Amino acid sequence: MNMKRIVLIAACLSLSWALNCSAADASTPDTKKEGAQEKPVPAAVLKKYDKNKDGKLDDQEKAAWKADQKKQREDQLKKYDKNKDGKLDAEEKAAMKEDLRKKSTAGKSSKKNKKSN
Repeated sequence: MNMKRIVLIAACLSLSWALNCSAADASTPDTKKEGAQEKPVPAAVLKKYDKNKDGKLDDQEKAAWKADQKKQREDQLKKYDKNKDGKLDAEEKAAMKEDLRKKSTAGKSSKKNKKSN
């Protein structure tokens, strides 16, 4: 009798867990489903790539954006991959971030100079 109770309780717990997992899966949004929200496109990207000015990127415009991103990554790899292993290690990433930080602060200071003139 005791063994039957243990088996019954274990079966109920297993069933409850399985139902809980399937309910959690059903409530999780699937980004590949029809009507799922896409990430918003940054305004600077829209300004540059939205050729038909409809406020969103069509497939051709997205392809152009992705091609430019790929080229930029390849250029960064050529410039910063000092050991030529095809990827950026921590030291190479740090050098790239430092250069980007310098360019960013240089751009901000030149804008301030233009405003003050």
